[in-house]
Amino acid sequence: MITLPIDEQLIIKATTYVDTHKIGRRKKFNGNRTNQVVGITGELMVAELLGATLPETHDFDGGWDFNFSGKQIDVKTVGRTSNARLDYYSNVIEAQIHFKATHYLFCSLNKNKRELTICGFISKEDFLRKAEYKKAGDTFTRVNGDTMVLKATGYFIKNSDLIQIDSIAQLKELVIFN
Repeated sequence: MITLPIDEQLIIKATTYVDTHKIGRRKKFNGNRTNQVVGITGELMVAELLGATLPETHDFDGGWDFNFSGKQIDVKTVGRTSNARLDYYSNVIEAQIHFKATHYLFCSLNKNKRELTICGFISKEDFLRKAEYKKAGDTFTRVNGDTMVLKATGYFIKNSDLIQIDSIAQLKELVIFN
């Protein structure tokens, strides 16, 4: 995993993007404004690292964030108050799994430190093969032993099961060749 500081200007840009674009327009599980800013911050930062740009659409984006090297990449960013770990889980809710993304790039945004950790990369095909399917209402046990009842049905994968990324150069190489 690679952890990078988030520039304040990027957070301002993400906030402006959320305020001026129609994001989170599914029937449910759209996340609140804070969740949306976290997600867009991850998308913008990864796009910047890859030299890609987010589509300038004000409508539904098709379920992927940008096209890079022929791949429709969906960046999935979760906000946390701690650092990401290999034994933590990343997820995609079932309502999004039919979208046209071909690859997922999972990130964790530490809100206290204002850092983004790129947890790993995986093709949608491999993700569906490796992920655990959990239903809304199931109890999910976190690494620290805390439990939570899932609000949405979805697919969960340990960060250790993702293709690991240790540098920006490796990120670019993985996205191009994997």
